[in-house]
Amino acid sequence: LYVGNTDGVLRMQGREWETIPLPGGMAAGSLARGSDGRVYLAGYDSFGVITTAANGRPVYTDLRDAFGLKGSDRALGWMEQVLPASDGVYFRAQHKLLFYGFGGSRKQWLIADDSRGFNLWHGNLYTLDKDAGLLRFDDGKLTPIAGGDVMRGHRGIETIDQGDHALVISVGGFYRLDDQGIHAIDVPPIPTDAGIFSTVAALPDGSLEISTSLGILLEYDAGAHLVSRHKIARAGITALTTDTENGLWASSDDELVRMQVPSPWSRIR
Repeated sequence: LYVGNTDGVLRMQGREWETIPLPGGMAAGSLARGSDGRVYLAGYDSFGVITTAANGRPVYTDLRDAFGLKGSDRALGWMEQVLPASDGVYFRAQHKLLFYGFGGSRKQWLIADDSRGFNLWHGNLYTLDKDAGLLRFDDGKLTPIAGGDVMRGHRGIETIDQGDHALVISVGGFYRLDDQGIHAIDVPPIPTDAGIFSTVAALPDGSLEISTSLGILLEYDAGAHLVSRHKIARAGITALTTDTENGLWASSDDELVRMQVPSPWSRIR
C-alpha cells in the first residue's frame, strides 16, 4: 500500500510503514498504479515512478528527464492528477497535460489555467467546461459530445468503467456515458445532508462506495441505488482505494481507515 503525504510517500509491507523521501522534500499529491504494475506519482514541480531495486528498496525516478524538460520548463507547478491508461500514464500539471507511453511515446499539451481536471474512459479523456458541459479531449482539442450540455455548470465528476458504458457521478446526479454520448440516469442524486461527494471506488461485485466532505461513506449498487450510509471519519474523505484482499481504504486529513466491504456481519432487525 502506498500513501502520499507531505513527507513524500509512505509504503506499507506487512505491518510496518516506511517513508520514501522524494527529491527536494517534495510532497506526493497524487498516486496511481499503472497497468504495468508500477506506482506513478506527482507532486510540486515533479512527477515520476517508483520501482523496486534488487535489494528491495524503493527507487524514485523523476520523469521530467524522459520528456527532455529543462530550465523553466521543469517548473510545472502543482501536479494534480495521475491517470493510468492501458498504454501509459497521463499527468496533469497547472498548465500542461503530459502523456508517458510505455512504448516510448511522449506527448504534452498546453491546457487552460481553469481546467477542471480529466477523467479517463476507454482510452478517451473527458473534462468539464462550465459553459459547454462535458467535452472530450482529442489530442489537444476539446470536442463536444452528444448530451454533454446536461453537465453544464457542474464542478467535478468521477467515472466508473462498467464495460460498454461508464457511470458518471457528479454533485448533480448520476449519468451514463457511452459511445453515443451522455444522459442522466433516473435515480436520486447524492443526499444533500451527506455533504459534497469527494471520490468514489468500485468494488469487485459492481457496487460503489462514494465518500463525502463530511466523512460519510455511501454504498450504492451497480445501478446507482443507495443501499447504506456510514459515518467513518471525523473530516472529509479525500481518497478511496481497494486492495487485493477486498479491503477498502479511506483517507482523510488525519485518518487512514480500512474496512471490509461488504461486511461479513449482517444486521437483523
